[in-house]
Amino acid sequence: LVQATIKTPKIETVKNIKQKSSTSTKVKLTWDKVDSASLYAIYKFNSNTRQYEKITNCKKNTYVMKSDSGTTTKIKVHALKKVGSKYYYSAPSDIFAAVTGPKAPTLKVSVWGDKATFKWSEVEGATHYVLYRVQGDKLKKIATEAAEDTDFKLSIDDMDKGSYTYKIRPIRKVGNVK
Repeated sequence: LVQATIKTPKIETVKNIKQKSSTSTKVKLTWDKVDSASLYAIYKFNSNTRQYEKITNCKKNTYVMKSDSGTTTKIKVHALKKVGSKYYYSAPSDIFAAVTGPKAPTLKVSVWGDKATFKWSEVEGATHYVLYRVQGDKLKKIATEAAEDTDFKLSIDDMDKGSYTYKIRPIRKVGNVK
């Protein structure tokens, strides 16, 4: 009888995955650094196969993921430690839901008498819309409308004569993430 003991290195689990920023097609993720990690393996859930699939390895505790607009992608991260020529994996992180922003709508404005009517295209995945007036390099919030509303009327009686620029921003709120 021959016995052998194999020791595998203990590697901390990745913790505190956060979404630092997002656009309609990209999400920047960060997490706490694992001191013993040589690399991090990023996995995303494939809803067709119902399994997590490795999408990449990265050296830093940050990753920018591309995704379709208005989607939520389940992510988990493993820390990897290289010993010799072999990599050892930590347990997976908690699952994190990465959220991309919705696409930009088109905005049209028409003026009739003392009213301006703003109409915008519906954006899939938007939970509400915020209408802003551009003032110099700042945005002044004019109105917040529910997702099912795609127009807004504004009285222009008390506005100074001149030209104004407006922007509409679709908001997609999932949990506490906008």
